[in-house]
Amino acid sequence: MSHARLAGRLARLASGNAAELTAADLLLLATRLGAAAIGRDDIGALEPGRWADVVHVSTTTRRSSAWTTAPGGRRLISNLVWAAGGRLVRDVWVAGDQVLADGEPTRVDRARVQADARAVAARLRTA
Repeated sequence: MSHARLAGRLARLASGNAAELTAADLLLLATRLGAAAIGRDDIGALEPGRWADVVHVSTTTRRSSAWTTAPGGRRLISNLVWAAGGRLVRDVWVAGDQVLADGEPTRVDRARVQADARAVAARLRTA
């Protein structure tokens, strides 16, 4: 969503209007309109027959506990676009395959990779 945030900030700067693009506008730009911009009709929306990458963002953590849903979900969308970060991501599916489950990668052994990285760092310190 960092690109969507940047687009929103640039629109605000160019127009002088803080409401130039709403969070819903930015979410649409990052999904359906982004796909249309590159000529893809097989991505950009959660619909049958389209490829989908899905991110499950927690709204029950301490950082997101103040999020409430205004009518139409506007506040939730606003918080997701403007405030959510990687630390709130719980699960990720890419083209239907789960690659992150409860914050842990499913395709690599994180503990092993970290141990290997520590071993390399230790060798570099002694070299």
